[in-house]
Amino acid sequence: MGGCQGTEMVGLPYNAFVRWPATVTALSVTLGAAGLPARATPDLGTRDRTLERQFTPIAAPDGAYVVSTVETSITQLAAELGSRDVAPAPGAWQVTHPEAREAFGQAGLYDRFRLAELFGGQRPSVVRGSLAAGGYRTAYTLISPYPDGTLSRLLHGTMVIQVRIGTAGARRERP
Repeated sequence: MGGCQGTEMVGLPYNAFVRWPATVTALSVTLGAAGLPARATPDLGTRDRTLERQFTPIAAPDGAYVVSTVETSITQLAAELGSRDVAPAPGAWQVTHPEAREAFGQAGLYDRFRLAELFGGQRPSVVRGSLAAGGYRTAYTLISPYPDGTLSRLLHGTMVIQVRIGTAGARRERP
């Protein structure tokens, strides 16, 4: 018999085992790590450093957090990001309606009373989920409506907070 010892039991010729790594590599390049055709990340809008300073931890490594705003509705953006999640956690990419203080968390420097006053009892729509790529995971928090940089008015569209997990960097300076 011309095959590698033991391959006859599974009905595969020796060449199937020799060529397998090259086939897997070619498929990974063509389809991406998730085994799906590679797709571009949806437009996450324009980076807003004012909101970034207010709603992210001051001691976070530079580049660990990125805050941006986009005109896209929260449901559409959640659907686009969620479609890239091959194994979503329970509740990921689903719209919830927590109180504003829960939506924005306690880590930032923002004026909590002013934010509560701005929302006036209205509960924002919030979506959370994460995606893995390139050796790190990015957690997303989508919030709509969201405050302007002065916490004086609510804006339509979606605020996107991205947290990159598994990266190293220097501490960032805050003005």
